[in-house]
Amino acid sequence: MVTPQAEQAAATQLMEQAKEHLANPASEALQGQLQQSHPAQIAEMLTGLPSEDRQKVVEALPSEAIPSVLAEMQTAVRNSLLANLDVGVLTETVCVLPEPYAAKLLESLPNNVADEIRETLDPKARERIDATLEWPKGTAGRLMHVDAVSVRAHVTIAAAQRYLRFRKTAPHNSDGLMVVDRANRYLGKVTYAALLTNPPEATIESILDPRAVAVQASLSEEETARLFEQRDLFSVAVVNADGALIGRIAVDDVVDVIRRLADQRMLNLSGMTREDDTFGPVLPSARKRAIWLGINLMTAFLASSVIGLFEHTLDKIVALAVLMPIVSSMGGITGSQTLALVIRGLSIGSITSLNARRLARKELAVGGLNGVLWALMVALVTMLWFGDFRLGLIIAAALVLNMTVAALAGWGLPLLLTKLGQDPAIAGSVLLTTVTDVVGFFAFLGLATVVLL
Repeated sequence: MVTPQAEQAAATQLMEQAKEHLANPASEALQGQLQQSHPAQIAEMLTGLPSEDRQKVVEALPSEAIPSVLAEMQTAVRNSLLANLDVGVLTETVCVLPEPYAAKLLESLPNNVADEIRETLDPKARERIDATLEWPKGTAGRLMHVDAVSVRAHVTIAAAQRYLRFRKTAPHNSDGLMVVDRANRYLGKVTYAALLTNPPEATIESILDPRAVAVQASLSEEETARLFEQRDLFSVAVVNADGALIGRIAVDDVVDVIRRLADQRMLNLSGMTREDDTFGPVLPSARKRAIWLGINLMTAFLASSVIGLFEHTLDKIVALAVLMPIVSSMGGITGSQTLALVIRGLSIGSITSLNARRLARKELAVGGLNGVLWALMVALVTMLWFGDFRLGLIIAAALVLNMTVAALAGWGLPLLLTKLGQDPAIAGSVLLTTVTDVVGFFAFLGLATVVLL
């Protein structure tokens, strides 16, 4: 039995052997370790190496293992290796990969190389890959395998069993047979369990589950993944606009989508994407991050200009400079909590136009309540620290205002950005920081100017 601890130990040993190989290419320890390792472990090990060292380790891989390893890699890491692989290896890789992965690999290659590989493929293999490439990126059609096994509703269970024995194998990660009519229109599915537990003379129609859903090939991969999650599906039929069966999607493909989307949302918070290679070249990485750093700098100047409006006030009352970060920080945290909640709700489909206003009222109430609670505490500390009752009231009022506005901004910004076709995870945090800083500084310093001067 393989345990997580054993998996971790094997991964660590594989990385150590890779480092030893880089230091001493004549060592044969790595080859032995590679033969015992799962392709996913090898792919993860290569991801953890600097880009200039990956090719040296790949050269130690058995040629027959390269296709499986490439299939397990992140896109950015795989692309860093493709330029150094010959067409023969790439062709073999495309041949052994399932259609969704083969299609992705072909699209990541230069057009002339991809065309050369396609010309050498078996016509049936090329037809299967083209059936996947026909659909836009990010749709269910790009996730599907075209090896769905189908039967007619009028045949007997015994006939379906003979058909499966004749095939000798069933599609990977499938849990039943798709049922179609004479025009290949999808009718439902029968599970393998039903085929084994019902009388052989019964017809497929009698054990058909008409509730077994099918997805349109044009459906987004996010919606497809949500359907698997909601209904605990293991596999699902894929149909075209006419309802004809064209393929199937298995749970392992959806798990990859869920993980990719989760990684993307996390990276988007920093303005990065999954295409960013952790150990990629310095200049491309710096260029991608510089854009969002520049946007953040401009918003910081905006907040600073608000402070500049009250330069005279700050010269007179130094304590304001000490207390300013408290106002902006508390507003920022309040807004970030709401922002994260709304982005998550949008991503899983729990927030719609029907309930968005209700959520706004709830978040305003939460922000205002927390604002009053912490405003009283900060006011008390300020009065004891600086011995000024008015200063305590000013910062309390500014906190309540800023935390309430922050909650409203955390709710409204993701909805607005989504409506404009922008990713709220990328732009939301930058805009939210600007709102909370500007409102916080203006409220605190403005009140101080009116009351204390």
